[in-house]
Amino acid sequence: MSNLCNFCGKSTWASGLRCSGFCGCSHHANGKCTDISGDQLPLIKSLPGGGWFCRGCRTDNNIPLSGSTNAKNKQSRQSIVQPVVSSQIGNDDVINVSRAEIALLPTEISELKRSVNFCSDKISDFSHTEELKKENHLLNEKLSAMPTKLNNLEQYSRSI
Repeated sequence: MSNLCNFCGKSTWASGLRCSGFCGCSHHANGKCTDISGDQLPLIKSLPGGGWFCRGCRTDNNIPLSGSTNAKNKQSRQSIVQPVVSSQIGNDDVINVSRAEIALLPTEISELKRSVNFCSDKISDFSHTEELKKENHLLNEKLSAMPTKLNNLEQYSRSI
Protein backbone atom coordinates (compact mmCIF):
# COMPACT_ATOMS: atom_id res chain seq x y z
CA MET A 1 0.00 0.00 0.00
CA SER A 2 1.43 3.30 -1.08
CA ASN A 3 1.90 6.16 1.34
CA LEU A 4 2.19 8.69 -1.46
CA CYS A 5 -0.56 11.25 -1.85
CA ASN A 6 -2.74 10.43 -4.81
CA PHE A 7 -3.24 14.17 -5.45
CA CYS A 8 0.25 15.71 -5.10
CA GLY A 9 2.47 12.60 -5.15
CA LYS A 10 4.32 13.43 -1.90
CA SER A 11 4.64 11.18 1.16
CA THR A 12 1.66 11.11 3.53
CA TRP A 13 3.47 9.63 6.56
CA ALA A 14 2.69 12.55 8.87
CA SER A 15 -0.76 13.76 7.88
CA GLY A 16 -2.29 11.13 5.65
CA LEU A 17 -5.67 9.58 5.11
CA ARG A 18 -6.24 6.28 3.38
CA CYS A 19 -9.40 5.90 1.28
CA SER A 20 -11.68 3.12 2.50
CA GLY A 21 -13.15 2.75 -0.98
CA PHE A 22 -12.04 0.67 -3.95
CA CYS A 23 -8.92 2.65 -4.72
CA GLY A 24 -7.37 2.51 -1.21
CA CYS A 25 -5.21 5.51 -2.10
CA SER A 26 -3.58 7.91 0.36
CA HIS A 27 -4.11 11.67 0.55
CA HIS A 28 -2.86 14.56 2.67
CA ALA A 29 -5.31 15.92 5.20
CA ASN A 30 -4.29 19.52 4.53
CA GLY A 31 -7.38 21.02 2.91
CA LYS A 32 -5.59 21.17 -0.47
CA CYS A 33 -5.22 17.52 -1.44
CA THR A 34 -8.53 16.61 0.24
CA ASP A 35 -11.44 18.45 1.75
CA ILE A 36 -10.21 17.35 5.21
CA SER A 37 -7.95 19.62 7.26
CA GLY A 38 -5.21 18.45 9.61
CA ASP A 39 -7.40 19.45 12.57
CA GLN A 40 -10.17 17.13 11.40
CA LEU A 41 -7.83 14.16 10.85
CA PRO A 42 -7.85 12.82 14.46
CA LEU A 43 -11.63 13.09 14.57
CA ILE A 44 -12.06 11.10 11.34
CA LYS A 45 -9.56 8.46 12.44
CA SER A 46 -11.41 8.04 15.74
CA LEU A 47 -14.83 7.40 14.17
CA PRO A 48 -15.97 3.88 15.14
CA GLY A 49 -16.28 1.63 12.10
CA GLY A 50 -16.17 4.66 9.88
CA GLY A 51 -13.93 5.25 6.99
CA TRP A 52 -13.02 8.09 4.74
CA PHE A 53 -13.71 7.96 0.99
CA CYS A 54 -11.85 10.01 -1.59
CA ARG A 55 -13.74 12.14 -4.12
CA GLY A 56 -13.36 9.49 -6.81
CA CYS A 57 -14.92 6.76 -4.68
CA ARG A 58 -17.67 9.10 -3.43
CA THR A 59 -18.63 10.26 -6.93
CA ASP A 60 -18.49 6.73 -8.33
CA ASN A 61 -20.82 5.61 -5.50
CA ASN A 62 -18.57 2.63 -4.94
CA ILE A 63 -19.01 0.18 -2.09
CA PRO A 64 -15.94 -0.12 0.14
CA LEU A 65 -14.22 -3.46 0.42
CA SER A 66 -13.02 -3.98 3.98
CA GLY A 67 -9.65 -5.61 4.64
CA SER A 68 -8.48 -5.43 1.03
CA THR A 69 -5.15 -4.27 -0.27
CA ASN A 70 -4.87 -1.62 -2.94
CA ALA A 71 -4.09 -4.24 -5.62
CA LYS A 72 -7.06 -6.33 -4.54
CA ASN A 73 -9.24 -3.22 -4.60
CA LYS A 74 -8.16 -2.42 -8.15
CA GLN A 75 -8.82 -6.02 -9.20
CA SER A 76 -12.21 -6.02 -7.50
CA ARG A 77 -13.15 -2.71 -9.07
CA GLN A 78 -12.05 -3.94 -12.48
CA SER A 79 -14.00 -7.19 -12.03
CA ILE A 80 -17.14 -5.16 -11.29
CA VAL A 81 -16.66 -2.45 -13.93
CA GLN A 82 -15.61 -4.75 -16.81
CA PRO A 83 -18.82 -6.85 -16.91
CA VAL A 84 -20.89 -3.64 -16.85
CA VAL A 85 -18.97 -2.23 -19.82
CA SER A 86 -19.14 -5.57 -21.61
CA SER A 87 -22.85 -5.88 -20.95
CA GLN A 88 -23.44 -2.43 -22.43
CA ILE A 89 -21.60 -3.46 -25.57
CA GLY A 90 -23.43 -6.77 -25.46
CA ASN A 91 -26.77 -5.02 -25.13
CA ASP A 92 -26.14 -3.06 -28.34
CA ASP A 93 -25.25 -6.28 -30.10
CA VAL A 94 -28.35 -7.97 -28.72
CA ILE A 95 -30.50 -5.07 -29.89
CA ASN A 96 -29.02 -5.23 -33.40
CA VAL A 97 -29.46 -9.00 -33.59
CA SER A 98 -33.02 -8.67 -32.27
CA ARG A 99 -33.86 -6.09 -34.92
CA ALA A 100 -32.44 -8.34 -37.64
CA GLU A 101 -34.43 -11.30 -36.32
CA ILE A 102 -37.60 -9.22 -36.11
CA ALA A 103 -37.07 -8.09 -39.71
CA LEU A 104 -36.97 -11.75 -40.76
CA LEU A 105 -40.18 -12.65 -38.93
CA PRO A 106 -42.61 -11.76 -41.77
CA THR A 107 -40.69 -14.03 -44.15
CA GLU A 108 -40.61 -16.85 -41.62
CA ILE A 109 -44.32 -16.38 -40.86
CA SER A 110 -45.06 -16.55 -44.59
CA GLU A 111 -43.06 -19.78 -44.88
CA LEU A 112 -44.87 -21.15 -41.84
CA LYS A 113 -48.26 -20.32 -43.39
CA ARG A 114 -47.23 -22.11 -46.59
CA SER A 115 -46.16 -25.14 -44.57
CA VAL A 116 -49.42 -25.18 -42.62
CA ASN A 117 -51.42 -24.83 -45.85
CA PHE A 118 -49.41 -27.66 -47.42
CA CYS A 119 -50.08 -29.87 -44.38
CA SER A 120 -53.75 -28.92 -44.47
CA ASP A 121 -53.94 -29.85 -48.15
CA LYS A 122 -52.26 -33.18 -47.42
CA ILE A 123 -54.75 -33.89 -44.63
CA SER A 124 -57.58 -33.05 -47.03
CA ASP A 125 -56.04 -35.39 -49.59
CA PHE A 126 -55.82 -38.16 -46.99
CA SER A 127 -59.45 -37.58 -46.01
CA HIS A 128 -60.48 -37.74 -49.66
CA THR A 129 -58.40 -40.90 -50.10
CA GLU A 130 -60.16 -42.51 -47.13
CA GLU A 131 -63.55 -41.65 -48.64
CA LEU A 132 -62.46 -43.14 -51.96
CA LYS A 133 -61.25 -46.29 -50.20
CA LYS A 134 -64.64 -46.72 -48.49
CA GLU A 135 -66.45 -46.16 -51.79
CA ASN A 136 -64.11 -48.59 -53.52
CA HIS A 137 -64.74 -51.20 -50.83
CA LEU A 138 -68.52 -50.83 -51.27
CA LEU A 139 -68.19 -51.13 -55.05
CA ASN A 140 -66.03 -54.24 -54.67
CA GLU A 141 -68.69 -55.81 -52.46
CA LYS A 142 -71.35 -55.02 -55.08
CA LEU A 143 -69.12 -56.39 -57.82
CA SER A 144 -68.49 -59.60 -55.93
CA ALA A 145 -72.26 -60.05 -55.51
CA MET A 146 -72.91 -59.52 -59.26
CA PRO A 147 -71.92 -62.99 -60.52
CA THR A 148 -74.23 -64.59 -57.98
CA LYS A 149 -77.10 -62.34 -59.05
CA LEU A 150 -76.33 -63.00 -62.72
CA ASN A 151 -76.43 -66.76 -62.15
CA ASN A 152 -79.72 -66.46 -60.32
CA LEU A 153 -81.20 -64.43 -63.18
CA GLU A 154 -80.00 -66.95 -65.78
CA GLN A 155 -81.53 -69.83 -63.86
CA TYR A 156 -84.76 -67.95 -63.48
CA SER A 157 -84.89 -67.10 -67.18
CA ARG A 158 -84.36 -70.78 -68.13
CA SER A 159 -87.10 -71.90 -65.90
CA ILE A 160 -89.64 -69.71 -67.49
